[in-house]
Amino acid sequence: MAKIYWLHGQPGSGKTTIAKRLQIWLQTDKVNWRKTVFHIDESDVNKLYGGKNDLETIITISKFLLSTNHDVVVSACTPSKKFRNKLKEETKVLEIYCHSRNKIGKEKQIILEYETPDQTFVDLDTTSDTETTFEKLIKMIV
Repeated sequence: MAKIYWLHGQPGSGKTTIAKRLQIWLQTDKVNWRKTVFHIDESDVNKLYGGKNDLETIITISKFLLSTNHDVVVSACTPSKKFRNKLKEETKVLEIYCHSRNKIGKEKQIILEYETPDQTFVDLDTTSDTETTFEKLIKMIV
């Protein structure tokens, strides 16, 4: 059954790196093989729309792909808990919260009003190396 895997967290927390690996894993793992898995990254969508953060566009595309029985892996900051909970109520979403105790580089800014999840989510500490973190994620979602 198709699903949306929504990875969110502060800038620099590893969302995109893990999302790309998850997309490949979902497409190639023999037990969990999917025909086509799409990855939608917030920064790519922002480039298409001239820097405008358009989460509604990401949701519309994700829901359409889900309705055609495709898995979708989304990597987007998504600081609003209300927004994420509404999305989970509307469709089949696995919320994956990425966070790290490492300091974020100068090019990334911490979002002060970021609301951490509090219901039905996968907690993914990305402080350690991405290989170990990714293996933990796979064990949690299988």
